[in-house]
Amino acid sequence: MKVQIGEIRDIVEGIDRLPEIAVKPAYWLGRIRSYLLTETQKFEKTRLELIKKYSETDDKGNIIRDEKTGQPKNLDKNTFQEKYLEVLNREIDIPFKTIKLEELKLEKVKPEILAKLEKIVVL
Repeated sequence: MKVQIGEIRDIVEGIDRLPEIAVKPAYWLGRIRSYLLTETQKFEKTRLELIKKYSETDDKGNIIRDEKTGQPKNLDKNTFQEKYLEVLNREIDIPFKTIKLEELKLEKVKPEILAKLEKIVVL
């Protein structure tokens, strides 16, 4: 199954907000969640590299931050946002099958949670 990097946080949040579910899908959702958290760490590393590349750095390559705001100094926001969106829109392949909603054995689930899980839970 494929997801965009920008969708990962919503999927993980959706998994975290699910009420108690059946054992087998809980196991697979836990594995999917772990996999996605690893991808999130890779994404965060890329994001920090972009900030470093498009902002002012010192002689050691550390990001210089504004004293008042803590934001990177002289960040080229337009270029950063363009590259950042490219990363967010990149698709990754998740090596798991989708899970059928009926397998979760949920009595009730909020629509906004299902919306976050639409890439991994099918009707």
